[in-house]
Amino acid sequence: MTRRTSAYALCRPTKTNGYRCQSPAMTTSAFCCHHQRRRRTRPTTITVAPSTPAQVPFNMPPLVSAAAIQQAISAVINAIGNGQLKPRQGRFMLNMIRMASSNAGRDL
Repeated sequence: MTRRTSAYALCRPTKTNGYRCQSPAMTTSAFCCHHQRRRRTRPTTITVAPSTPAQVPFNMPPLVSAAAIQQAISAVINAIGNGQLKPRQGRFMLNMIRMASSNAGRDL
C-alpha cells in the first residue's frame, strides 16, 4: 500500500473509525474548518452564583397611564434582575404589559 503525499498540511485529528481526517488543514491552524470549529470552546458566559433571594411577592402597579406602563416595565425588568421573577415569568408579564398598552391605545 503506497502512501499519498500532499503539498498541503493535513488535518491532525483521527476520526472514530481510526483513520486520519485527510482534509487539508487551514493555513493558520493544524486543523481543517470542521475540526477547528469543533475545537473552539463554548463562548464564555457570565454566570451568577445561585442565590436564594428573599421570597418577596412581586406586585404589579396598576396600568392606568402611560407613565404607569413605563414604571411597570421597569419594575418587571428589575424583578428579573434581582431574581424575584424567573425570566419566563418576566417575559410573560412584559407581553401582558405590551398587550395592555396596545389595547389602551390612545386612551391613556
